[in-house]
Amino acid sequence: ITFGYHCQGVVSLLVTAHKCDFIEMGLHHGICLILYIGCYLLNICELSAEFGWMHDLADVPLALTKVLAETRFSTATGSLFFFTTLLWTYTRCMAMPVITWQCLFDTPNPGWHALLVPFFCFYMCCLVMLHFYWLSMFIKMLSKYI
Repeated sequence: ITFGYHCQGVVSLLVTAHKCDFIEMGLHHGICLILYIGCYLLNICELSAEFGWMHDLADVPLALTKVLAETRFSTATGSLFFFTTLLWTYTRCMAMPVITWQCLFDTPNPGWHALLVPFFCFYMCCLVMLHFYWLSMFIKMLSKYI
């Protein structure tokens, strides 16, 4: 399901008019596709599952926040966005770097090829950097509600 979401993200980026976040979203969806395809081809299901779970956990409240932002319920929107920011911080800015660290320095799966581990970790680090960038934007948006 997540792989399909990122495929759709790439297709919609290429087909629709370019928005101001075109480069960031293109990088995000492209890197996610590379990681999912790589995990599938190398039969690393546990990394793909961990990565997908951590990556998608904050997407549901984020989508609900986007819906609430189009209504008059600014207090509910701010509260939900605060919760979403906390969840985002934990899953994408704290847990994903730990997964990346484990991928790089802990004992890798015997099926992994030693030359591919640094590439996986590089792409995961790129995602973590994007998540920190978006977290800084979230904090700027949150300051509007305080």
